[in-house]
Amino acid sequence: GVAVLLNITDAVITSAYVRTFADSIISFISAASVSATRIVVAYSTSTNAGEAMALTVADNIISLGSVFVFENAIATHIQLYVHTSGIATVFYRNINGYLKTTVIDILEDNTLASTRSLVITDYDVVVFNAAFITASELILAHTNEDGYGTTVIVSITDTAIILNKDYNLNLKTLN
Repeated sequence: GVAVLLNITDAVITSAYVRTFADSIISFISAASVSATRIVVAYSTSTNAGEAMALTVADNIISLGSVFVFENAIATHIQLYVHTSGIATVFYRNINGYLKTTVIDILEDNTLASTRSLVITDYDVVVFNAAFITASELILAHTNEDGYGTTVIVSITDTAIILNKDYNLNLKTLN
């Protein structure tokens, strides 16, 4: 994996800085901004394990935090969301194709930690997306086992991930 910092002036790239952050082939990468100088990336490694890392940019230098493994088995279709409280939420398909989430705490020294993880579905999910609706709640839209769209509110506390009622959208996904 490679991070690229582009300096743009008047819609023209004036310089570019490159930093390798993973030494293996990666896939299913997602990145989200924590602040003007920090981002978090989540990705699937060549063995399909799920990893995340914080990156800091200062004086045109990209500094790497340590690697945080959020899934030892298989993590694919990774989507990462960061909210203002210094917490990132990563949604992904696990080894069974089930939708799973892990909440990652972004610490000041660019290390990442987590004590909260939850399998959301007990069926194969291919299509999903989420968005924050408050500082501690996301709305997660995904396909259910019959291929119909459904949503669930995901609440995040300091100690838990809470799923609220599913809402079936009665919309069939086209494959």
